[in-house]
Amino acid sequence: MFHACINLLIVSGVVATYSNSQPTAQEITEHMHRQLDSVITLSADFIIVSHFGVLEQSGESTGRLFLQRAKNKFRLEQEDQTVVSDGETVWTFIPSNRQIIVSPMEDSGGMRPDDFLFYYSRQYNSELLKTENTNGGLFYVLELTAADLSAQLDKVTIWVDSKKWLTQKVQYTDDMDSSTTIEFTDIQLNLSLVDSTFVMDIPSDVEVVDLR
Repeated sequence: MFHACINLLIVSGVVATYSNSQPTAQEITEHMHRQLDSVITLSADFIIVSHFGVLEQSGESTGRLFLQRAKNKFRLEQEDQTVVSDGETVWTFIPSNRQIIVSPMEDSGGMRPDDFLFYYSRQYNSELLKTENTNGGLFYVLELTAADLSAQLDKVTIWVDSKKWLTQKVQYTDDMDSSTTIEFTDIQLNLSLVDSTFVMDIPSDVEVVDLR
């Protein structure tokens, strides 16, 4: 579902002050976790840039994510698809073939943007590779290595905002030497989201395929 659902580590908050040295990877992730635990709802724009190693081709797509964590509701809007879940059921609308696929949440599979934001730092061991100064400020670059051999990705590199404790960018490479970079912008936390955000509007001229 995200890429066909390739199939977000966020937050604004407390800024720690360090004496003359930069924080360790553990200190960075601890601050991130503390902030993430306070997130109830979230919205963010994202851009995905993919390079397919074998084919030597590149692709780019943009989208927006809406999330209500407690009830596991989300809405993922991209040009080629819209994916909505009420926490129990997932509706995937693909405009190009005028079809909506309905499936149970547990069968949706794949990875969503919020997987990188909320879960990957907890399931991986982290190492601080470097710091980077950009127009957007100072970022800590962490390499996350899977602690479990069953993890979908062996390694993930993330760029963490040193002031907001927010993951601004994620990058990973697969076994086929293909790389994917996801950048998040306009992240808004704990905003009020109306119930209709997590309801799929079904046009009258589309086929509904119910797999429940």
